[in-house]
Amino acid sequence: MVNHLKLKSRRQGFMLSEAVLALFVAAITIGILQSCLKIFDQVKVINSSENIRWHVINEKLQNEFANITVVKMDSQKMIYHKSDVKNNTYTIKYFQMKNGNNVIQRTTVGGGFSPIIGKLSNFKISRIGNNLMFKITNKQAIVTEMYFTNVQFQE
Repeated sequence: MVNHLKLKSRRQGFMLSEAVLALFVAAITIGILQSCLKIFDQVKVINSSENIRWHVINEKLQNEFANITVVKMDSQKMIYHKSDVKNNTYTIKYFQMKNGNNVIQRTTVGGGFSPIIGKLSNFKISRIGNNLMFKITNKQAIVTEMYFTNVQFQE
């Protein structure tokens, strides 16, 4: 006959140190998740404001390029006439600043200028049929293409 010894365990549950350790690990995990969610919300806000900025600039340029005739154009500069404005010759050009904050600016014949958008790393103008395309790269290396339709080109 085989004798089976039953060992009676003195432990009926977790020790206090084990329970405290489990609570500590859970608290750290919740803290990490909470900070990750805050960062995610900040990224959403930044992307949202950047999208709004691009849409506003696109609308501004759509209004600017209504009823224009492009006189001369290269990859980073465009001279155009507006048919509904007196003293109607303007230039859009990519201006590289010494501090690296490159901008697209609009200048007039008289020499005045207004910046359109800044914080860029590259800008390219191209003609596609009767359409105009701006390819803009910002400092975060995000490339945006803006198309302007029904633009007249002087031959």
